[in-house]
Amino acid sequence: MLPPSFYAFALLVGHTTAATTKYSVSLDDTWHVPILLGKPSQSLSMIFDTGAGSLAAHSALLPANESSGGPAYDPAKSSTATLVKGDTYTNSYASGHTGSGIVYNDTVSVGNLKLRMAFEVATSNNGVNNDASGPSGGDFGMSFAAAGMSDDYHVPTFLQAVRSKLDSFLFTVDYDKASSQGNVDFGFIDQTRYTGKIGYLPINAKYFWGVNFTGYAVGNGALHARIWTSVVDTGTSTTHVPPDVVKAYCSQVNGGTYDTGALTCRYPCGGPLPDFVIGVGSHRAVITEEYLKSSAGSSSGNCVSKLQGKEGNSVVFGQSFIQAQFMVFDHANARVGFANKGSS
Repeated sequence: MLPPSFYAFALLVGHTTAATTKYSVSLDDTWHVPILLGKPSQSLSMIFDTGAGSLAAHSALLPANESSGGPAYDPAKSSTATLVKGDTYTNSYASGHTGSGIVYNDTVSVGNLKLRMAFEVATSNNGVNNDASGPSGGDFGMSFAAAGMSDDYHVPTFLQAVRSKLDSFLFTVDYDKASSQGNVDFGFIDQTRYTGKIGYLPINAKYFWGVNFTGYAVGNGALHARIWTSVVDTGTSTTHVPPDVVKAYCSQVNGGTYDTGALTCRYPCGGPLPDFVIGVGSHRAVITEEYLKSSAGSSSGNCVSKLQGKEGNSVVFGQSFIQAQFMVFDHANARVGFANKGSS
């Protein structure tokens, strides 16, 4: 989930690394990762969120009317929990959710990565997205965040806290649409997870994984130069591109009609859709048909493509297209990598 504003940026060529210790964690079908906090361990499921910087735990300190009703971290039940006196935080997200609280130091386990670190513990929120039918244990923030957490940004983020354990200061995301499961690797790049080369775009923001895409193509067509700014955000389900890009794509779809109000492309359900190709410098990031098709609007015989337009600069590259690519979040070199995968 993205806080309100962002910036971004152009291209390099990729490299790979070999790790001596390989740290990994799984992603479930809702893009959550299993987290263990404290001693004895308290299990929470947190949204893996490259659009936010904080590890913020849903907690037993929340008033009942502000709780999601799901598992919550209780520092009183952890023998290793220590309050960080004087530290507080307030987080706001584009979804409308806001939360605030205090900071504790305790043990944190993510997959086979275990450390002791400070993290945010919620004591209040505005109730937005507190859905008891699918409660989240909090936000596992993995944004670029050159600063840190808490109100004065001096508390290291999770990625900063584990840096000394990693062979390379990066992580990768590979989500498989067919199985609705994914994997996050910390500190190394698994070359078996992608095909071809990795194309990189540099970032220049202090907080976001923001990039400047350099163009687009439809199917095997020529790449049209078109720069637009986007933030790569695993905490947001949808993906947006400029409306003119959607319109140009739709003009190449058999029976396609561009919806000027919804900024989408309507097409005959069951009909083929050409690949949507994004320019990552000289690299072509391919979004294949399976990631573009949708059942939305099918009752009318016309479906709505997942290629969604949005006016303005607040454009997000979210889960719907992230899963089509093998993604590298390279903090050491301030860049984001995109690589194509085989069919899911």
